[in-house]
Amino acid sequence: MISWRKWARRAAIASGALMAAVAVGGFFLPSALEVDRQRLIPLPAPKLYDRVASLRRWPEWATWWQREPFLEVRHSGPERGAGAALAWHSKREGDGRAKILAVSPDREVALAFDFGERGEAQSVIQFEESPDRQQTLVRWKCRADFGSNTGRRYFGLLFRPWIARELEESLARLESAARADSSPLPETPPALP
Repeated sequence: MISWRKWARRAAIASGALMAAVAVGGFFLPSALEVDRQRLIPLPAPKLYDRVASLRRWPEWATWWQREPFLEVRHSGPERGAGAALAWHSKREGDGRAKILAVSPDREVALAFDFGERGEAQSVIQFEESPDRQQTLVRWKCRADFGSNTGRRYFGLLFRPWIARELEESLARLESAARADSSPLPETPPALP
């Protein structure tokens, strides 16, 4: 029979070895998280770009607003384009900021996100319109650098699939919102005599 002291000593050694393995293992994980998703949308680029280049229009399509409307949102800077910024405070989503860094009309929107304690990320949403201007390939790329922070490296490993799903859902919602605005109005039935 093993005495409780031997058991406690073995448990302490095992937990110490596990913590050391986790700490050392973190240095072998990628130092950056990169997620890239795209969607072919049957609309011209301007119909999509306008929703992305204005942070005030993000509630129409970004999935974050669907999970929980932010309790407090503050906009600053211009209405759209470079310099437009958004700060949010939410019990569920935490605090953070987003800012549009640069735009190329109907082609690209570059953004920076600050998620507070959860880190920062850079994002680029690109629009590649077909020659006939009937469809647009929308590509959303996100990147977060973790440096030597092993905790954030584990975060990147665990949350990569979740972030990819968020981008895919947002692109689908972007398409739905833009198509709803682009649908022709139903014809009114003729008035009865």
